[in-house]
Amino acid sequence: MITESPVSYQKLRSIELPSESLIKRNFKYTQGILTLLDGSKGLRKAADESFGNYALVQRCQWHKRENVLSYLSQEHQDQYRGRL
Repeated sequence: MITESPVSYQKLRSIELPSESLIKRNFKYTQGILTLLDGSKGLRKAADESFGNYALVQRCQWHKRENVLSYLSQEHQDQYRGRL
């Protein structure tokens, strides 16, 4: 997307406003729009509702890595952070 939403927001409304703003400014997305998300279900739902089948969703690799690491002990997090 062209605009950002704070990562800490998990509610649907956090992405509705930027997408509504783009649509109101006559942003053309009918050939597709890449949405880079942090894995939030609310953000995914908002992207799907705002752009439908035109939204191509990419999970942020940093957020994915941090999520995987959060299941490890602190000792192992440091060890595997550079490998992922």
